[in-house]
Amino acid sequence: MRLLAGLYAQLWVIQTLALRETRTRFGNHRLGYVWALLEPLVWIGTFWGMFHIAQKAPPTGMDMLTFLATGVIPYDIFSKSADRCAASIDANRGLLFYPRCTRSTSSSRAPRSSSPRT
Repeated sequence: MRLLAGLYAQLWVIQTLALRETRTRFGNHRLGYVWALLEPLVWIGTFWGMFHIAQKAPPTGMDMLTFLATGVIPYDIFSKSADRCAASIDANRGLLFYPRCTRSTSSSRAPRSSSPRT
């Protein structure tokens, strides 16, 4: 039962992070959500048109649209993920380089006395 509760909590966290990412990325603009779906389709359509004009055939046993979709969609996901990772590192650079706080071993072990030594 604890395993299911933990799994539910993890799924809830993932859903919340995905929702935050989409709201941060698109805000209240509904056109952003549509563009996220249309952009890969535009890529596929453009490449299909170029291959059609050049009269190039897909690999044997594959439809041209399936061939392009299996290449364009993973490439698009990977390139956007890599770009966002690089941007997140640059945006949070201040969090990555806090000054290191060190404790002196001599002052931390020796008890301090309020009276001056004689």
